[in-house]
Amino acid sequence: MKPPLRERAHRVSTRNDLMFKLTRSSASAPKREAAVQRAGAFGDAVKNVTRRGDCVTLLSVRDDHDMSSYVITPGQGSNSHVVTSLCSTLGAKATQVESADGASST
Repeated sequence: MKPPLRERAHRVSTRNDLMFKLTRSSASAPKREAAVQRAGAFGDAVKNVTRRGDCVTLLSVRDDHDMSSYVITPGQGSNSHVVTSLCSTLGAKATQVESADGASST
């Protein structure tokens, strides 16, 4: 049985995966039509990763004050296109982090 998601997110730094925290880059969300079109590029990027037998994880962590969003990609290979296409779709920016805030196993 897999450990709980929060525990797996906390341990991401012990594997070769890369974790990026997503934050809003503009005051307004992208227009619906643009987001739908850009989502196709994100989907294609994820397909390329999964064809190699890897996965991409979207993670949201909520604490008492806030909700934070993350994307986790395999550390090997060139997976920056996954992160950049997701940020373009959401109107977000990504900052690489070691672990998810509030996603501890304790």
